[in-house]
Amino acid sequence: MYVGTLANSCEFSRPSAKVKHYLEIDRQLNKIGLVENKPDPAAYKQVKKEGEDPENGLPISCYQMTLTEQGFNVRQHSSRRWGPYSRVTRARRALP
Repeated sequence: MYVGTLANSCEFSRPSAKVKHYLEIDRQLNKIGLVENKPDPAAYKQVKKEGEDPENGLPISCYQMTLTEQGFNVRQHSSRRWGPYSRVTRARRALP
């Protein structure tokens, strides 16, 4: 996960399909409690100063994502929950 490492996560006036997809992922991560999305006025000012993005239009708002405590623990939780399945998948790949 790249939470907190991506600068200038913004919503735009006419986002491309790719940007819409990423925004939806961010919203879903927030909805299930893995991240917290906080407004980032500094990033908004910077992106707005750079002008209109040819693919996505003007920025509407920007935010910074941070992992919640649950988000920090997701890897451990995922490996416990899905670990047995990944071993089965590796075993299937090894079959002739």
